[in-house]
Amino acid sequence: MNDIDSDIVLVVLLIPVLLLLWMKLPTSGGIYKICKFWMVAPGAMICLLCLPVCCYQLYHQAGARSRLAAFGLPISTYFSHCAGAQGGRPPRFVWCFSLKATPSDLMESYSNQAREAGWKAEKKNDGSVILARGQTRVAISLEYFNDERRFVIARIR
Repeated sequence: MNDIDSDIVLVVLLIPVLLLLWMKLPTSGGIYKICKFWMVAPGAMICLLCLPVCCYQLYHQAGARSRLAAFGLPISTYFSHCAGAQGGRPPRFVWCFSLKATPSDLMESYSNQAREAGWKAEKKNDGSVILARGQTRVAISLEYFNDERRFVIARIR
């Protein structure tokens, strides 16, 4: 379960609960009933749109580390949780992990771990690394998302 972003789980659990609590509030005046309707209706729409997206992300995040290991790539101790809907499911095979800490030699240490697992590494000018084993090739890179660094692993076709 450490693949899953806990913020998304919180959203999935809290939105329906808050919506139900809001609907159960007692109403006394006519204007309050009208206001309550116009506040519940957008909340219900947000629920209908937000919950499927959050559940889709959770579906992709669950088991990301095990799919990475099954693909033959090492799992770094710096990986926090899977970010977004990039959990390495076929046919795309893209993983995106948030990082607990970002050491300056993360790309090099991950490349060394991959070499030990039988991958050949080729460093690119932009800081990314191409790993190859047989016909399978993946690109690894560090990306910035707002103030967070993410480690991206993508299969190259």
